[in-house]
Amino acid sequence: MKCRCTRGDNGHDNPAMTPERVGALREAEQRAADIAPAFERKVRAVRAHASQFGKHPDVEAFLCGLAMRAGQAFGVTVAESFKRLIP
Repeated sequence: MKCRCTRGDNGHDNPAMTPERVGALREAEQRAADIAPAFERKVRAVRAHASQFGKHPDVEAFLCGLAMRAGQAFGVTVAESFKRLIP
């Protein structure tokens, strides 16, 4: 069996996206995820688990601040960032 790893810069059907831009986007996707579609659900889930934030006065504002800062670094409104660990 053979395995080929790439940056993911091929196979995009948008002519405005160059391989360089697509590759950079794919690399960024390995460090952060755009959570805008699921943000409200995330807030509800955290509120449902008091052990996560206890009696924090404004869980939504706190999470929104974190997500907006992470999003700014990756060019989206809200994101969740993570570190990619390579053994």
